[in-house]
Amino acid sequence: MRRPAVALAFVLGGANALAQDADTGKENKLSNYLVDIQAGAVSAAGIIGLQESAVSEVQSSQDLVLALKPFSSNASKAGFGVAISPFRTSILPMSGQDYANPSKPWNRALGALTLSYAENSATLSSVAYRKNAFSLDTSYYLDRDDDPAIKANRAFAACEAREQAEDRAMNATTDEERKKAQEEAAAAAKECIDTDAAKKKAAWNAGRIMASYGRGWIQPDETAGPKLSLGKWLIFGAVLRSGRNGATHITHKRASEEVDLTSLQATPAFKDSSLTAIRYTYGAEGNGDLRWLAEVSDAKTSQVTQLNGAFKRALGLDKKLFDGVWLQFRVGKSRTADGTTEQTSSLLTVNWMPSAGLFEK
Repeated sequence: MRRPAVALAFVLGGANALAQDADTGKENKLSNYLVDIQAGAVSAAGIIGLQESAVSEVQSSQDLVLALKPFSSNASKAGFGVAISPFRTSILPMSGQDYANPSKPWNRALGALTLSYAENSATLSSVAYRKNAFSLDTSYYLDRDDDPAIKANRAFAACEAREQAEDRAMNATTDEERKKAQEEAAAAAKECIDTDAAKKKAAWNAGRIMASYGRGWIQPDETAGPKLSLGKWLIFGAVLRSGRNGATHITHKRASEEVDLTSLQATPAFKDSSLTAIRYTYGAEGNGDLRWLAEVSDAKTSQVTQLNGAFKRALGLDKKLFDGVWLQFRVGKSRTADGTTEQTSSLLTVNWMPSAGLFEK
């Protein structure tokens, strides 16, 4: 029985920060519409084994994810990952109107564009190695009306209390009155977004698709050995609503030029491989604050590559402890580091989404 791997992930985002334009009070950035309907994901983490699930999570509405894995087994030691969605931050802010524009559907894919980087260490044949990877991915809601950012944008536009406060700000005769009215407009908009869109109407199991491209590398941790490819990874995934309280996740991964981990001490050999995985998740009534899941994949014991080190089969649960904090647990079967047999692996993850956006002006 392999010692449980414990990971701690921090998701920095939320729908609670609403930056206001100094003159009009109507600034309507995409970063204001972040919602807490699932834990964040770092795509690059899967390339280096920071997470063992064969299913790639489809990003939801977040701006920044920090993933820390402080404890693990000898085969996969501590590591970290970071993912950022620049158009959901003040770095390259996209307006809610541009995102929701039906004549420019590509803006929804652009707004979800996410860059991620991850590092991890591993011990193979008594040699310590350092692994790192990056990825570029995006996601897209199949039905635009399911997109929480669009729901939040509509809630912003229909917020009568915000409009009334903005009118008072425009008609104010003193700076003090104008500032007070702008603060009231911000508070009203926040209330409309949180109660109408983010917390009541954003479905966790809404249908969406994702695509990701990434690369990974491995090299000895303390010696001057060569840096070898963990592959060029192409990933496609989907979440399909399966009944009122269910979701089916489908992932297909393909890695080319991926080093055979058993050849690291000799002449490196490289392979092309692929993997397909499926997961069924059932969520409790409401917005799925408690979810049970089962997943299977066709990971191959005979191919000792990073791609095939994922769970072959696993059970798990996700539990929302309170706003912004999720607990995730997985236990299942995967191959051993040398590819000779199967082992029981487990993973415990805590995800945290603060209530205020990191990039608020």
